Amino acid sequence: MLKHPLLELKYITVEGPGRHESASSPQTSASATKQTGNTPLLYYTMQRKSAQCQAIEALLLLPWNNMCQCLPLPQRSRFTFNSEVMATPSILLSETDHRCHDTVPVERESQEKKAQVRSIEADVQQKIQERLQKVEEIKHSVELSKENSRRDILLSMEVYSTLLRSFERRQAELLEMIQRKQAAAEQRAERLITELQLELTELERKRSEMEQLSHSEDHLHILQRFPALSSPTSFRPCSDIVVHSHTCLGTVRGAVADIELQLQSALKKLSFQEHEKMQQYAADVLLNPRTANPWLLLSEDGRKIWDGDVEQNLEDIPERFDMAPCVLATRGFTTGRHYWEVEVGDKTAWDLGVARQSVGRKGLVTLSPEDGCKSSLMISRQGSFLIV
Repeated sequence: MLKHPLLELKYITVEGPGRHESASSPQTSASATKQTGNTPLLYYTMQRKSAQCQAIEALLLLPWNNMCQCLPLPQRSRFTFNSEVMATPSILLSETDHRCHDTVPVERESQEKKAQVRSIEADVQQKIQERLQKVEEIKHSVELSKENSRRDILLSMEVYSTLLRSFERRQAELLEMIQRKQAAAEQRAERLITELQLELTELERKRSEMEQLSHSEDHLHILQRFPALSSPTSFRPCSDIVVHSHTCLGTVRGAVADIELQLQSALKKLSFQEHEKMQQYAADVLLNPRTANPWLLLSEDGRKIWDGDVEQNLEDIPERFDMAPCVLATRGFTTGRHYWEVEVGDKTAWDLGVARQSVGRKGLVTLSPEDGCKSSLMISRQGSFLIV
């Protein structure tokens, strides 16, 4: 056992999965040390020789094959750092006593670690600042969302109130119109009934007189009355008298059409307002010629596309659509809001939408989620469109 006025060294050998302690000298224990894995390990502890304290001061873990003959220095107590073992102090040994492994003074190693700590601290501080900034951005976004929601609520109340007042006014006008037409129909019917009743009275009188005349024996009287009784009446034919029961046919539809026009006007106004807000999400879309079908022609700036007359002799690469007349943009996106406008001119058949990067390129491609296309976002044919 190596002696020191204040300290003494003892060791613990580790064998296999278990541990065994020994108080013998390093020379006797070294011969008894066995391999643990590929390298035998020695645990060295330093104890302060004091009656007041028997506290263990340090623990040194060193591979046996990297050990050298290390002797204590009785004149001084200085720490050195074994660079081959992480954060393990070699106690009371000088730098020249570590010929079998690399060592540096603990002060120097401490300074290097301090520099690394400062670098890590700066990185941590940057992450803290980034997250604080993101928190502020989220809070600001929430405040903007609240303000926008408040404006949307006010706008919706204004729009619906305006439309509701218009609907109620139009409904009142419609009811008044129906009632007015019904009243006019009833008046006409009463007038026709009055006229017909007068004609009936006249016809009844004429029939009674003719019946009397047919039974009369006064030949002179018959000759005198016959011209008046045989003359045609001035009554209009009953076939010319037409009465309709559906007096308000088409009135309701006309009123609904007026409401539809008002709705379209309100939608147009809202669409214009939304269009102004959507401008902030405008995306610069450039078409990727490597994905274009060989029958499609692209402009040099990648912003125009049209059908070609002949099939181009292009390289058949995995990105290219070989049968479907499709082309993708050069850049995609994973999240967020994106807006772009496309001029279709006088085209009557076209499709516009978004697709996954894994969309099939070979063979026929249907515009469906199964083929990687978002059908809910797909612009429909015949010039109509859907804003999602």
